[in-house]
Amino acid sequence: MKVLDSLKKKVKKILENDSAHDFEHTMRVYKNAQKICKKEKANEKLVLSAALLHDIVSYPKSDKRSKTSSIKSTKKSKKILEKLYFTKEEIIIISDAINDHSFS
Repeated sequence: MKVLDSLKKKVKKILENDSAHDFEHTMRVYKNAQKICKKEKANEKLVLSAALLHDIVSYPKSDKRSKTSSIKSTKKSKKILEKLYFTKEEIIIISDAINDHSFS
């Protein structure tokens, strides 16, 4: 999917300076999500977009802001998805997945 390639490029650029949640981490999550999509017959565009964007804001665990990482990732993701012409419904689904992924 061309939109996922565009999204990968944007995420890679954003994560260039994050050693804990670098692009390699994101791609491991992405590849696991691909396997899950095939097994569960899930919507790849939505699941893989959420996987790519899930950690675009990630504060260290020692930072008092760390509990807000998923919320900040959700907000930043919405702006990116709008620029890539995702529908409002798609943005809501992806945003909910990103916001809910954190358990810390």
